[in-house]
Amino acid sequence: MSAWGVKLYQNDIAKDIKHMYKEYLRNGKTNEEATQELILKFEGVLEDIEDGANFWLALADQQWQLGKLMPYVKEQALNQIQNGADLRIWYETSTELGNERKKVLEELSIKLNSLQPPEKKISKRRYYKCPWKVGDVFAVEMNTAYAKEQGLYGKYMIFQKAAQKLRAVDDELDGNTSPIIRCWINETPHFTKMCKCIRWSKNLNNYGKYHYAYEIYTTSKRSVSKNLIYLGNYELIIPENDAGDIINCQKIVYWNNIEKIIIDNYKKYI
Repeated sequence: MSAWGVKLYQNDIAKDIKHMYKEYLRNGKTNEEATQELILKFEGVLEDIEDGANFWLALADQQWQLGKLMPYVKEQALNQIQNGADLRIWYETSTELGNERKKVLEELSIKLNSLQPPEKKISKRRYYKCPWKVGDVFAVEMNTAYAKEQGLYGKYMIFQKAAQKLRAVDDELDGNTSPIIRCWINETPHFTKMCKCIRWSKNLNNYGKYHYAYEIYTTSKRSVSKNLIYLGNYELIIPENDAGDIINCQKIVYWNNIEKIIIDNYKKYI
C-alpha cells in the first residue's frame, strides 16, 4: 500500500475506489453492478490487512455519501473497524499516528451507523458516437495563419473515414467513438482517386510499409469543425504501401491541431 497519511483518502486504494465507483455509476452501471465490478477488480488485495481495509472503508463512505450504502458493504467496513487490524499497524508506526487514525475510524463508524442522506441521482455520461459512415469524405478549407505561412492558404484538407475506434469504457473509463481517417490535400474541395495520402510514420516498418491513418479523438459534437464540407461516400483510398492495422497503428490528433499536423507531415513526406 502507498499511504501518505491517516485520513480516509490518503492512500492509493481509497483514492482509486473514490474515483472508479463514481465513474462506473456515470457509465450507466447500477449500484450493485458497480460494487461487484470493484470487488472483482480488487479481489487480489481484499485479504491484505491494509489494502483490504482501505477498500471497504472508502467504498462504504462513498456509498453512504450518495445514499446508496449497501448492507453488505456497511458490514464489511464496520468489521474492518472493529477487528482493529488496520489500527494496530498505525500504532506500530507511532502512538501519535495511531491516535489520529483511531479518530478517523471512529468518525467513520458513527457516520455509517447514522441515517444516510437521500439517494442522489448520478447523471450518466454522454459519449460521442461518430455518425460518419466508412467511406465518407469531407473537405476543410485551410485558412489559418499557419497554412498561409506554409504556402497552403486556401487549399483544402480532404479526409476519408476508413474505420472508427471505440475506447473501452471499463479499462480507460472512456466510451467515445472516434473516426480513423486517411488524409490528403487538394486545390479544390472535390474528391479524386488521384491523391497522395499523407503518412505520419517516418520510417518503413518491417514489411516495407508506412502508416497513413489518423484518429481524430473526439469527445463532443461541439469540438467537431463547423467548416466541414461533405463530398460524398466513396470506395476507400488505400495507398499501396499502407501498413494496415489502422485500429492499433494510427496517430491521435485533435480537431484543434489536426491542420498543423497534416501540414507538417505533408511538408515532410510529399
